Amino acid sequence: MRKIIAGILLSIIIVMLAIFSGCEKGMIDYKISVPHSSVVQNEQNGEGAEDSVGLYSGFKLGYDAGFADNDENSKYLFDDRYYYFNQIRTISADPGVMFVSEEQAMDSYNKLLVREKKVKSTAFDLTAFEKEYGTKEEWLAEYSDMFVMVVTSSTASLSSKTKQEYEQATEAMYPLYVSKDLSNWKLSGKLDGYAVMLTSDCWATSFCSWAPEIVRDPISGLFMIVGSTGVRVGETDAEYPTEYVDKWDRLTLAIAMSETPIGPYKIISANEYYSYLAEYNEDGSVKTVMQEIDGEQKQMSVYRKDVSEFLGKTEENAVLTEYKDGEFFNKNGNRVTVNTPPINIAYYHEKIKEIYPNMQEGFGTYPAIDINPLIDSRGDLYMYFSMHSSSSQGGNRVWVIKMKDWVSPQWETLTHVSSPSASTVYTDGVNSETISVNKYTKNPDGTKTKETVSVNDPIVGIKGYSNINEDGVNEGAHVIEKDGFYYLTYSPFGYGSRGYAVYMAIANNPYGPFIKIPKFSPVIGIDGESGDYMSGTGHHAFVWAGDELFAVYHCFLNASDNTSASGAFLGRAIGFDRVGFYDYDGITFGDIVDEHIANEIEKNKTKVYLTKEWIESVFVSCNNSYYYGKDVSTIYNKDKVVPILYGCGPTRSLQPLPEVAQPNGYTNVADKAKIEIIYGDEKTAKYATDGLITYQKWSKDYELVGDVANAQLKVKLSWDKPQSLRNIMIYNSRSYEYAFSKVRSVVFKLASKPSWYPSDITYNGYCYIKDIKVDPYSINADNQAMRKGGSAMATFNEITVSEVIITISALDKIEPDLLRGDLKNIVKVSEIFILGKDSE
Repeated sequence: MRKIIAGILLSIIIVMLAIFSGCEKGMIDYKISVPHSSVVQNEQNGEGAEDSVGLYSGFKLGYDAGFADNDENSKYLFDDRYYYFNQIRTISADPGVMFVSEEQAMDSYNKLLVREKKVKSTAFDLTAFEKEYGTKEEWLAEYSDMFVMVVTSSTASLSSKTKQEYEQATEAMYPLYVSKDLSNWKLSGKLDGYAVMLTSDCWATSFCSWAPEIVRDPISGLFMIVGSTGVRVGETDAEYPTEYVDKWDRLTLAIAMSETPIGPYKIISANEYYSYLAEYNEDGSVKTVMQEIDGEQKQMSVYRKDVSEFLGKTEENAVLTEYKDGEFFNKNGNRVTVNTPPINIAYYHEKIKEIYPNMQEGFGTYPAIDINPLIDSRGDLYMYFSMHSSSSQGGNRVWVIKMKDWVSPQWETLTHVSSPSASTVYTDGVNSETISVNKYTKNPDGTKTKETVSVNDPIVGIKGYSNINEDGVNEGAHVIEKDGFYYLTYSPFGYGSRGYAVYMAIANNPYGPFIKIPKFSPVIGIDGESGDYMSGTGHHAFVWAGDELFAVYHCFLNASDNTSASGAFLGRAIGFDRVGFYDYDGITFGDIVDEHIANEIEKNKTKVYLTKEWIESVFVSCNNSYYYGKDVSTIYNKDKVVPILYGCGPTRSLQPLPEVAQPNGYTNVADKAKIEIIYGDEKTAKYATDGLITYQKWSKDYELVGDVANAQLKVKLSWDKPQSLRNIMIYNSRSYEYAFSKVRSVVFKLASKPSWYPSDITYNGYCYIKDIKVDPYSINADNQAMRKGGSAMATFNEITVSEVIITISALDKIEPDLLRGDLKNIVKVSEIFILGKDSE
């Protein structure tokens, strides 16, 4: 295994190397060579005799090539201030991640401060508040511009120190980590590293505490962790089944809340949650008004003024929820205590109880996992989750329910949206699949009788044609919204499969029908060509950091075979990569729907009601939700181009850290450069800096292509305003036959003389780097395949430039003679990334 040297050790090495003045503290001493020439050099292979721009000009710029120039020592040396590498080190699974910006941290702090002043009234003491929650300065330092991650796990054995500090704590769930860069994580949960506190009086236990996600509620300013875990067994008068046929029957959706990002988080209750939204009188009591509801006068709490203003409510419509006898009720009129699950489908949903009956009267069997909260552009809250395999029925399938708030499900919106191997799921409120359900009866002697019955109900929905084998699993759902489209991403096959990855389905609303798009899946996952470096990259979470979108996922510890000699599963670790959207093909939502309907009619002939007209009507009604209104007669956004979600990974190569973590305000300045193709296919210029690192097979056509006649690719990037550059990364083609082994040269036209330039050497306004090697690990020569995401990279002392010219020769392809004819002379580039900033 290659040794990774970074962080403190690297800093020590760097400081030892810094030997001349002008170097920034902690910088590598990139020695400056005597200028190769002050004129154009034309003698190199691939250069035309009349070139106006040569391979070398000016002085030779010293640089560090990351992995490539350290391979001979089997040591990887890289600067972790600028780059990350998906090292197998944070051993965890099922990550949920949020980014807390400075603005969000301050908003939560201010809302908490207002709430405490209202609740405690004249007894409020700022010193006591700051002792309990921290000062504004401490929030800025500790919580702002920070990533927070929670993962699968739990403990029933808390330390004595934790028990002394949190006397009610009996167990804890979900390890919590913090990071400034998504790469270097620190275990920070308040409960021996765990985030969520369980107590003896709550419904949740540490049994199978899986797949948490973490988000900030913009209304209350609270931080929320959602997940799943097992309910207690043998309780009396509980609002959940306490006897089970199958252990998975216990799995229930959980929500916990905290005032701060790092907790501790407590199981949510209506009393706690609404106290952060409600207005209080001067004496500290809850402010209420009387309101007639269904012919009955009820005492109602009202929103706190600042919350009401945030929601755009007037004094007349600022009613929050019922408040009676000192207790808040949820917006369905039900109690939600620490001993009642907030999304209690098996107790409150009558149809579910009817379809999936439990042997305990009054309950259903509806275990659920992998909950994903979505706050969409309307400000509405939805919960996506998987109904887990149980004693009632096999397979994991995805459902969604809209929430009135964090403790009030809107029961009538429960919708089945994704089923294993089915292209989609339709709901029209009338038709239904016929499914087989196991029904158990408990006999007087304690034994159980099983009866398999056929069930037919519209809530089950109708599965579309089978367009992919998913081995009975659709789980790990995470939904994001962009430009009016909803992307349901999920993982098929099961976590033990190498193909466990991020797949995609698309809809024009949160209820579907979601159409699976096998052509563009996986978004993050092995591509079938060379999966020996990253696999099992499923159960992900998307996180926005500034303008960048990332997928954080888990991956196998051993990409090729993740089992021990005894056959045991080895485990998983955390990785992440950039995600983006592209629309080169101009695919409209109507195109996707029309192709889907044609396939449906061709492949699903046994369901005679699946006509074109009927299918279109379900898309118009948005799976019977009428999301866009009942008077709508056409498919919403049908003629709008759908941005296709793609992932730049999984990678096992150096990648730039998120821009929010880059020092000195550095960003990718390549994406604002003017692109000029000197030698190459001009039609492909747009692919040079589109952010798409070509990975999956479908992306192979979106690369910068070299010139056949000159057997090279030469491209110029220029800026209207000079840029101060720190690095360049030239990503290789995803296709082995077009990939290069090195970049022949990079020439920089300098806008100003570097401050560190030696006074005794002639300066002519140019510098260059020659023969930048590609990361050798990115080439799988034995299988003639690429390990995608590799680049030829150079990190150097900051220089201010107006132009960059890159030359790659087809003679430097990995196997120049692999192809014949014109194809032999073609070399390709996936992406160009340049770290820099506007020159001051």
